[in-house]
Amino acid sequence: MHSPTHSILYLFLSPLLLTLSFLATLTHGQGAIVPPSSAAYDRMGANLYVVGGSFIKEGKNRSDIPNDGQTLVLDLSVSWDAAKPAWKRLKDGPKQMDFAGALSADGSKFVTFRSGVNGSYAMIYDVATDTWSPSKVTVSEPTRVGLSAVTDPTTNRVYLPFGTRMNIYDFNNDTMSSLPALTSPLSYSMYFRGAWWSKRQSIVYFGGYVYPAGVLAPNSLTMYTPSSDTWSILVSLL
Repeated sequence: MHSPTHSILYLFLSPLLLTLSFLATLTHGQGAIVPPSSAAYDRMGANLYVVGGSFIKEGKNRSDIPNDGQTLVLDLSVSWDAAKPAWKRLKDGPKQMDFAGALSADGSKFVTFRSGVNGSYAMIYDVATDTWSPSKVTVSEPTRVGLSAVTDPTTNRVYLPFGTRMNIYDFNNDTMSSLPALTSPLSYSMYFRGAWWSKRQSIVYFGGYVYPAGVLAPNSLTMYTPSSDTWSILVSLL
């Protein structure tokens, strides 16, 4: 189960935490730890997992390129400073960027979503064995970016709002299903972020980018309740 600290507060603090933690370049295990952007990440208790991301290529023809698929875990239970965060490098995972990831309810597995150079839409990391394996699931738009993946710890299912549908990955049997999400306030948004709210047994979403209008999404707190498949706007900040 996700700890109480896996809360709405983490929804707002996680990008800052990642930025601060990646200030240093360290050497551990399989090689140097590098500071990527657009990585997949999630937290379980004191462990923050980060997978993949992109390097920024400097120069006349600047562009983002996927990194080497580095997989890291940061121990948040110990003290560290920006010069030497407590990173541990794990087995390399998918060489991908702009993708979402989520931990299972018991923290034993981490799944990522988006087809990359390995050809699989979803990849599964086993924490106990430090190994990656391809999932058997497929979706209609496997290379779509800007997704947010949040696990419902009561069912071990991961929810990914996806246009006018809600995709649902089930850790229990490695399957993907979907529900119409025509009433979702996020139907035309991407790059928003979500967090599980244990008190309401719901997922809270914030921020994002409206496609194809090219503007920031309304700054509202949107809530999705899996048990009833319902959406609501908690706070409108327009």
